[in-house]
Amino acid sequence: MARLTRAQLTDLVQFVDALVAEEGCDHKFRHTRRWADEQRLAWNPIANALEELGGFCDCEVVMNCGPDNVFD
Repeated sequence: MARLTRAQLTDLVQFVDALVAEEGCDHKFRHTRRWADEQRLAWNPIANALEELGGFCDCEVVMNCGPDNVFD
C-alpha cells in the first residue's frame, strides 16, 4: 500500500469519509489528494495503490480501501 502504515491508512479513510459525508464525492481524488498533500506524501504511488484496491475516487477509497481490507 504505497508505504502507508495501517495507522496512516486509517487516518486517510477517516479524513476522506468525513469530507465525503460533508461535501459529497465529485468522483475524483479531491479529499484523498488533500490528505496526501497535508501529510507531504508523494501522490502518484498512493493513487496507483488505491486504484489497485478499487479506489478510483474519494467515495471508493472509503468503501474499498479500508485498513481491514488491506492489512488482513
